[in-house]
Amino acid sequence: MAAKLNVLAGAYAPIDVASAITEAETLFNTYTPNQVKYLSSSKKEKFLKLAELLEKYNEGKIGSGHCD
Repeated sequence: MAAKLNVLAGAYAPIDVASAITEAETLFNTYTPNQVKYLSSSKKEKFLKLAELLEKYNEGKIGSGHCD
């Protein structure tokens, strides 16, 4: 996960981003890619919401901004 690597490299992560990283790691450790396609709509929506938040963080739209 790019967000996790950014944090490990020293980037600041707001609490909502840090929580999203932890939650995404838990989901990745719980479900295989094959299992994800059979999840309920609400669980799939959770994956998508986390991905959206972490994408915004990686793009510098939230948090400390984008590095050049």
